[in-house]
Amino acid sequence: MSSVLKGFILFAILIGVTGIVPAFALNPVLLQNYTNPTTTGIANTSIPQITVTTDKSSYNDGDKITIYGTTSDYISGTPVTVQIRNPIGNVVGLNQVEVGTDKTYSITLTAGGSLWQSAGTYSIFVEFGSQDRTAQTTFQFFVLSLPKVPNTI
Repeated sequence: MSSVLKGFILFAILIGVTGIVPAFALNPVLLQNYTNPTTTGIANTSIPQITVTTDKSSYNDGDKITIYGTTSDYISGTPVTVQIRNPIGNVVGLNQVEVGTDKTYSITLTAGGSLWQSAGTYSIFVEFGSQDRTAQTTFQFFVLSLPKVPNTI
């Protein structure tokens, strides 16, 4: 068999294999883009899911934010990690919340503080047990600025 024919057969095999592998090796991160934004994760019923919601869609500095959700299963001793990020992606809050035997969780936080310096869209990311069980949602945060009173002294 000539070296040209051997090279062609090897090339054909490599092209065939590379064309097949991506069909079976789907990236779970890419799949997350096709699910509900408040319940991201792989659309697979064998992987437990988690949801996250806030009590309002916007908050002012000093308001109370209630974050709550559900999980499709209960794992004793495994908390939900709640992470809040500001509009540029910096973490401004990080908490762990126990899941009840009814498969629900909730936490109430105060919007604002030294890390919450800019108004805009803030994101809440939750994770329960592994990176396969995540969800996110967003809310608007407004910084109230009081008018400056001239000094009359």
